[in-house]
Amino acid sequence: MVTFQQRHFKTLKSFLLSSDIHGYAARDTLDALLVECFMRPDNISTAGIPLSNRAELMRDLLNYGFSNPTEAISLETLSKTLLKSPSSITKASREQFGVSPMQLLKQIRLQQVQNLLTDPEQQQQLGTLSIHAIAKRFGFTAPNHFARDYKTMFGENPGQTFSREKA
Repeated sequence: MVTFQQRHFKTLKSFLLSSDIHGYAARDTLDALLVECFMRPDNISTAGIPLSNRAELMRDLLNYGFSNPTEAISLETLSKTLLKSPSSITKASREQFGVSPMQLLKQIRLQQVQNLLTDPEQQQQLGTLSIHAIAKRFGFTAPNHFARDYKTMFGENPGQTFSREKA
């Protein structure tokens, strides 16, 4: 059993109870909400119940994603770091999250980008005052690919998110 913070639970509950939960956009929104729930894996409580090997692997994968936001991602690196075979990591990720580990880590990074795009104070503290600097901070080096992936996940381009927060 996993327990989320109260605000994450309320957000997920209201989304799942809404009438607009069908289609690709809803799936992407749900993915983004779930990634946000796991943004701080140290806030997840297992209520004293020991985790299965697969759950531990997924926890470690999420921790890796949040702890290494700028490093290049490869399944080989994940395998060496997590001490599991690439096929075990891939199978567990697909079963638990419905996406490959690479896609999951990209979603985590995109969520981190969105969080920073919407937080001008943190942008100042980190010295990341442009979309390019923020994207680069989280390992996105190809602006066109980044913008496409961001729009696919959030339904708007990064400039729209950035501009809205500046207004």
